[in-house]
Amino acid sequence: MNGGTRSEVRGTGDGMKRTINICQPGHGASCALCCGSHNMTGGREALLAEFTRRSLHRHDRASGEAVITAGESGTGTRAYAGSEHLLKAHTDGIRCPHVGFIDADRRLIGCLIYSDCPGRAGTRGFFEYTCRNFSCAAREILDDDEILFAALITRDWYYYGPLVNSIDLLKRLYRDYRAPGNVPEGTLEAVKRRLETALYGGKPDDDNGF
Repeated sequence: MNGGTRSEVRGTGDGMKRTINICQPGHGASCALCCGSHNMTGGREALLAEFTRRSLHRHDRASGEAVITAGESGTGTRAYAGSEHLLKAHTDGIRCPHVGFIDADRRLIGCLIYSDCPGRAGTRGFFEYTCRNFSCAAREILDDDEILFAALITRDWYYYGPLVNSIDLLKRLYRDYRAPGNVPEGTLEAVKRRLETALYGGKPDDDNGF
């Protein structure tokens, strides 16, 4: 699902069915962190360029042009030429080469082969033996209100994923402010700096409380 209105939100702690897709909650937010979306050096601009390039190669594949085999993922599926030159931010972490922009506006990240219906039959083993091993603690722990709160204060692909996966930090923000409009701009910027620092193995500055 690509999101919903505030009236559609249901908590999960009381056993009610979730109505928010944590990967694509709407409001411009999206996440593919379990696939290693952010596991490359160079920061936001490097990720933006790489996801754009992969998305363009997605269309090349649809038209029959050549791509390379994904050696890094070990899946035997076909990937997008050029990924091998990027350095991992965390050498022991996954970095699937099939993450890219899945919309025409290049605002939402996700799995390019999952959304490629003609190619899905040929990559069934990829989903059954690789993707099924991914786990998301945030999906199990966060409720819909917290997920929607994160989507509304970030509204993007770069900060939303790291925020929902920083469970204690997000719960603290939600507890303190409840509504996205209540979060001071300075606090939000401090949170973004903390998330970005954590992405690349740095030590967050806790002087501001976030």
